Amino acid sequence: ENFSTSKYINMPHSLDLVDEICSPTGTDALKILGAGAWTIVYITAIYIGYKQKTYCIPFVPLCINYAWELYYAFFDFQCESNTWCAQRIIAIIWAAFDTLIVIQLLMYGYKYLEKTINKPVWYSTILFTFCSALIFIHLFRESFDPDGGITAFADNYLMSCLFIRFFYVRKAISGDTLDGQSLFIAIGKFIGTLAFSISFGGCLKNNAPSFVYLYIMIALLDLYYIGLLVNAHYIHESPKKK
Repeated sequence: ENFSTSKYINMPHSLDLVDEICSPTGTDALKILGAGAWTIVYITAIYIGYKQKTYCIPFVPLCINYAWELYYAFFDFQCESNTWCAQRIIAIIWAAFDTLIVIQLLMYGYKYLEKTINKPVWYSTILFTFCSALIFIHLFRESFDPDGGITAFADNYLMSCLFIRFFYVRKAISGDTLDGQSLFIAIGKFIGTLAFSISFGGCLKNNAPSFVYLYIMIALLDLYYIGLLVNAHYIHESPKKK
């Protein structure tokens, strides 16, 4: 008798689901979901930044992200197909959003460090971080990252780590854990990055151990940050109900 498990486990159904997700329609849907979620992140960050007179994205990954978007929006994407053209348009739109967030960083960021450094040092630090990120992205692209995927996910990982630091530092400096932070930003980042991880990693077969580690750790760190904000909202709202 053949003891193969194939007659007990119906694998074709799961394979069909993967094929459906990774079909052209499925990958396009994932990209649209990712782009839409990240657009909500940008719009929310800009709105809260101007409303609270702050900036809402940690400044190091913000500088790297801004450099990445400018580089791939204006210097690299060749629009050889509709997909590349769409990616270039999205990169340009996101670069415009990030320009506003960088302006907020320049306008409001110094108040968090005014007891530590002077303004020239603050502004030169931002300029140095941005310029070094631009050079780094170019060198990576020339060496082994032509589509920018490695630098994009590495920056995303750094952003996830620094959002958690953001949470604790803002509480220590301003006394308000929720200063410049929002569940819309946290959840939007989680959903958007997860969609791109499935599309880029699962469907395009970028599943080397280093990539898989990045996908998993970004998701876990984002969920941890969401948990911090949910708990902070609960603590913040509890005294009002009493």
